[in-house]
Amino acid sequence: MFTDECVKATWNTSTSEEILVTKNYLKPRGIDTLVTPMVDTNWPEPNKGYYMFLDQNTAYMGKTYYDEDAFKTIKENYVNTATAVVSRFAKAQGISKDPSELKEGIRSLIEFEQRLVLAYSTSDEIRREYKRSWNPKSIAELADYKFVDWKDTYFQQVAHL
Repeated sequence: MFTDECVKATWNTSTSEEILVTKNYLKPRGIDTLVTPMVDTNWPEPNKGYYMFLDQNTAYMGKTYYDEDAFKTIKENYVNTATAVVSRFAKAQGISKDPSELKEGIRSLIEFEQRLVLAYSTSDEIRREYKRSWNPKSIAELADYKFVDWKDTYFQQVAHL
C-alpha cells in the first residue's frame, strides 16, 4: 500500500532513494511533497523571461506547526479533522472502513507528513534569504543531486502536468 511504503521509507534510510526515484510514488499522484515546482520571472533580470524554480516541500501547514512542541498541541485535532473528511468522502463513495483503522491510517500519514517537513525543509528565517534561493542549474547539473532522477523521471512528468 502507498502509505505503508512511504511511512516505512521514512524510518529506513536505505529505501529513501527508492521511494523518491525508483518507485516514484509522490509526483505521479500530484503530491509536491519533497520538491515544489513553480514558474516565475528571472528574479535578477525580470525582463529576460521565465525560470522554473524548485522549492522545498509543501505541507498542509506552515513549518512552525510541525515543530515537536507545537505539533503536540494540534496533532489530535488535525487527525480528527482529516479522519472526518476522509470518512465523509468514503461514505459518499459507498466505501466502508473500520473507523479505528481509518483513524490510525490517517495518524500514520500525518506523522509521515511531519517527518517529511522536519527532514526536508529549512526554517522560515533561512528561506527569507532570497539570494540563497537563486541557484540556476541546468538539467544536466541537477544530476549531482541524486535523491531524484531529474532527467528521466521528474522532468518527464513535469511535461505532462
